[in-house]
Amino acid sequence: FFECSALTSVTIPNSVIGIGDYAFQDCPELLSVTIPSSVTIIGYNPFSNDIKLTTLTVDAGNTAYKCIDGLLLTIDGKKIIGCEYGKTSITIPSSVTEIGDYAFSEYSSLTNITIPNNVTDIDDLAFNNCENLTTVTIGSGVTYIGYNAFFNCMAVTDVYCDADPDALKWEEGGCDDFMEGKVTLCHVADATKFKE
Repeated sequence: FFECSALTSVTIPNSVIGIGDYAFQDCPELLSVTIPSSVTIIGYNPFSNDIKLTTLTVDAGNTAYKCIDGLLLTIDGKKIIGCEYGKTSITIPSSVTEIGDYAFSEYSSLTNITIPNNVTDIDDLAFNNCENLTTVTIGSGVTYIGYNAFFNCMAVTDVYCDADPDALKWEEGGCDDFMEGKVTLCHVADATKFKE
């Protein structure tokens, strides 16, 4: 990534085919990003901690990605890559089956998240450092929670999980970080799945 402390707007040129990991990380004044049709590869968390990013646009001719209601999605709508900042709640479309690595990482304004039943995978560090997240609802379709998916979500007090504990695969630290004596309401079919 590069120094971008004064950057307010980015229009990526048509000559660019990929956006690297953390490409625009920590750009505190970045308000808008426009992704052209030429971009077919987007790395991990390219807009991490860009707290003023409220306009994310993908060219209608892009064959790999699209943006719906501030969510950056794969063109088939099945995977969330990232999103605009500033929303306190997010509606995940019914087409989504996977929440990608770092998709909501450092999304500080998010206070609650409901993972709908159509989602099967919550990937590594998907909600990493969501410091104001207080309520997490995990739908019945979830079968995989990745490494440190909810790392450092220390404000979480309520967890609701409808997923089948026998079908659910947890990677290390899946939810351990917010379960260490901080959660007061744990509505989970098998609460031991939230512990090491």
